[in-house]
This record gives sequence, C-alpha cells and structure tokens, in this order.
Amino acid sequence: DLTLASVDRYLRSVADRYQRKTMQHVVGSVRGFLRFQFMRRVIREPLHLQIDTIRARHDETLPQPVKWSELQVLLGRLDRSTQLGLRDYAVLVLAATYGLRASDVANLTFDAVDWRQRQIRIVQCKTRQPLVLPLTDEVGTALVDYIRRARPDSSSRHIFLRARAPVEPLSLPGMSHTL
Repeated sequence: DLTLASVDRYLRSVADRYQRKTMQHVVGSVRGFLRFQFMRRVIREPLHLQIDTIRARHDETLPQPVKWSELQVLLGRLDRSTQLGLRDYAVLVLAATYGLRASDVANLTFDAVDWRQRQIRIVQCKTRQPLVLPLTDEVGTALVDYIRRARPDSSSRHIFLRARAPVEPLSLPGMSHTL
C-alpha cells in the first residue's frame, strides 16, 4: 500500500522538526528502506528512485557558541568530588578556554604540556596546523587536579582516559559525548 504520496506526506510531516542537514539523513534512510523493500519485491515500484536528495550547504548554519556565563554555571555544577567530574571539568575547561575540537582534546598527551614554559603544544587534527597555547592557571589547575586525584593508573601518554575498565585513552566519540 506504500505510495510516493504517502512517503511524501511522511517526509513533510517530519521536515518541520529537523534542520536540512538532518533531513538529508532522514531522506537517505527512507530511500534505503524503499530500495530494500523494492529488492525484496515487497513494493512494486522503485520509489527510492523518485525521491530527490535534500540539498544543503556545508556552512548553511553556523554553530551557536555557549555564552561564557552559561558555561560558568555548567562548570560550577560539575561534581568535582568524583573521578568523572574531575575529568569532565578538565575537558570542558580546556576545550572552552582554547576553543579546541573534541579530537584535539582527546589526543592531548603529557608530551604536549610544557609545565615549565607554561604552554600546550598540539598539532590540530583537522587542519594539521601546529598550535602553541599559553597554559592558563585555570586550565593548569584543572589538569593537575584530574591527573593527581582522578586519572586511572596507566602507562598511556594520553592525558584523558576512560573512567571505567578497560583503562585506555578516551575515544573521540567518548570525548564528543563529554563535550
């Protein structure tokens, strides 16, 4: 009973809830489902060929930054009496202070932090550009608190580790989730 009109009605009904970038994924999923059903001969017409892809530009919507005052409220609410709270606080302070991407924070190693020179030296994952940042007191304190009080024992040179076993560097999805 599936028709192009019913598929169109469905897509129109969800379109007002999502941005265009998300609708690209919705339409892609619907097209994949319709292709599969056509191949299985559940539907007679190749409806998947009649649904056009959503067009969206890469920079169509710019990300909205969190206001510094809102970030301060969030940081104040983190429970820094727990391992996870100390780690997440250090991650958020680091990312917010320097505007680092999740991948750059996830890849931060002890070798990147020069405590004597009060600098953090990284090569940005996305651009491959070297970056030298001043180690601020707030970031330095957050890192030291995490390393001394919460970081699991590990020979890994990565600073941020999973809070639960297996103890290994925090993955990019894990870091993205934290941020």
